[in-house]
Amino acid sequence: MNQKEPTNVTLIVFMIMLTGILGCFTFVGEYIAQDAESLKDASERIPTLTKDLALALVKSTWGDCTPSECARVTVSVVKQKSGTYLVTATYEGLRDDSISDSRRAAVASYDDGKWVLGKSTGTFRCQPRRGHQNFSSEPCY
Repeated sequence: MNQKEPTNVTLIVFMIMLTGILGCFTFVGEYIAQDAESLKDASERIPTLTKDLALALVKSTWGDCTPSECARVTVSVVKQKSGTYLVTATYEGLRDDSISDSRRAAVASYDDGKWVLGKSTGTFRCQPRRGHQNFSSEPCY
């Protein structure tokens, strides 16, 4: 009889431990699911950056294209996996003897209820017979 009692006690302790472990897994699983849901909710609260919004952002940050400076400014917007957007602005028909078009690109992020452009990189295309005809940071001549 003494041999069966430790077996029953061991079995009971094992069952209690197993129940506790399963309870922990259930709690952790629910916590992870809630955290994933809150991240999803946060990404859904970020509005879409449309071309019209991006153009207004570019004009207010980098400047508009006035008739004395260039012919027009256009933008492209590419959504990134991180929820940010890559915004590229092209200033076409520059009134310059060596540079034809210039291009700036930056990541736009939604911060404190508004869109903000990060640090930009710039390239340009030379006038015909004044250098490269692709967008580059190489100087024109």
